[in-house]
Amino acid sequence: MKKSIFLAVIISLMFVLWISCSNGSVIHYTTNDEESLELSYKDAFDATVLLNTYRNGQGSIFFFGNLTSIGEKAFYSCTSLTSITIPDSVTSIGSGAFSGCTSLTSITIPDSVTSLGECAFWICTSLTSVTIPDSITSIGECAFEGCHSLTSVTIPDSVTSIGCGVFSGCTSLTSITIPDSVTSIGNYAFYECTSLTSVTIPNSVTSIGKEVFAKCSSLSRVHFGCGLHDIGGSNIFEGCKQLSSVYIPYGVTLWKCQRCGKSYSIVDRIYHENFNYRSNDNECAECVLADDIERERAWWQERIKVARNKWVDTNPIEAQMRGIERF
Repeated sequence: MKKSIFLAVIISLMFVLWISCSNGSVIHYTTNDEESLELSYKDAFDATVLLNTYRNGQGSIFFFGNLTSIGEKAFYSCTSLTSITIPDSVTSIGSGAFSGCTSLTSITIPDSVTSLGECAFWICTSLTSVTIPDSITSIGECAFEGCHSLTSVTIPDSVTSIGCGVFSGCTSLTSITIPDSVTSIGNYAFYECTSLTSVTIPNSVTSIGKEVFAKCSSLSRVHFGCGLHDIGGSNIFEGCKQLSSVYIPYGVTLWKCQRCGKSYSIVDRIYHENFNYRSNDNECAECVLADDIERERAWWQERIKVARNKWVDTNPIEAQMRGIERF
């Protein structure tokens, strides 16, 4: 009798599990060690994980019910993860969801996803390309920062802003297409994209943050659209030694020196950064250079003073004869 009850319970549980798996969401993935992933942040999913297996060269995570959100750090530092397919039920990918997945080379993001959180793919150093679906309306800060192998990105017309540091440190990124839907580009958006050679900013963009293209050492051409009104920070082209062609609408003012009060156009600023010593966030190159000259003068005066005092100490008679007074 007891055995019959036990068997019935087992069959019932298996039936429930089968129904749940067949009706619930499933994430498929592959790993370089062909073992199932260790999910340290199961609470990051808004559906209960029923089963996580790896068979016949593919891993599968079964959920009870529909999975709509891959939350914060869901696959954080899963270094063996090489590819993953997200189900159509998912609408958002949270902050740091795939950060540190250093072996991840490809990912399929369905059209159901509308937002990518901050640092979603931070330091996914093996990721070579990504297609952002038309459903995405916002890309979080530093979403693809440090993706050193990323060579191309397609940004859909649905995106209205490119946040701070989104593609910062993507050293293999050679080109980027910015759609007409984008109205603003945040600070450091393309910072240190050392393989980027040219960029065209559409007419829809009205504001650009600071150091957007700083340290893009291969950048030679930038074309700003006529809608640009504000470049909010300094050193936008710092370290762009190959820059030879810049087109910018007339009258755009980059910044104002906090010491002398002089306003500089972007063309002036490029000149100061690349050819005339240096400048900082608040002061122009002339003011910084003046400080350098003053420090140099003070240094030499101190050296002369020390030398003359030493000479007087060791040669008092000669010093008096020459009329040299001690400081």
